[in-house]
Amino acid sequence: TPNVTEAIEHLKNVLPDDILLGAGTVLSLEQAKAAVQAGATFLVSPHLSESILAFAQSEHILYIPGVVTPTEMLRATELGAIALKLFPAESSGGVAYLKDILAPLPHLQIMVTGGIQPSQTKAYLEAGAVAVGLGSYFFPKAAMAAKDWQAVEAATKAALGQCGVSDAQIIEVCDA
Repeated sequence: TPNVTEAIEHLKNVLPDDILLGAGTVLSLEQAKAAVQAGATFLVSPHLSESILAFAQSEHILYIPGVVTPTEMLRATELGAIALKLFPAESSGGVAYLKDILAPLPHLQIMVTGGIQPSQTKAYLEAGAVAVGLGSYFFPKAAMAAKDWQAVEAATKAALGQCGVSDAQIIEVCDA
């Protein structure tokens, strides 16, 4: 995203201190360093990067690497990852795949993203996901390009309305 570090810096300056501000999609160590320097307090990637994980650990920053297979998941946790991003969740098998993974590995803390419809949120949470990513539903590309903030707000409300979870569950997931 163009000017992402400036956006992080701006948000860090205008948001309350108790707001956790993260950066994703972090693809390189250089991007991770720039995001943290700008004020990001957690990092998310679509892949497992040992160099980003080591950097995040040295900075005491949460890093959520993207994984798909049990081997990647266990490797990430062996290296010290606390939470994992199952990506792309839906095309990798969806809710059934998440259940299959968590059956022998119930200790994993998995956030799911990628191709998930808002109406699937409750099923993913019930299957054991600790969080569900729905970014594209909250920030439609056309509305963002047009800087149509009313459309962004309407899309967010519509997506949350389709989630099938209570406000308390949304807050609980956001606080997790």
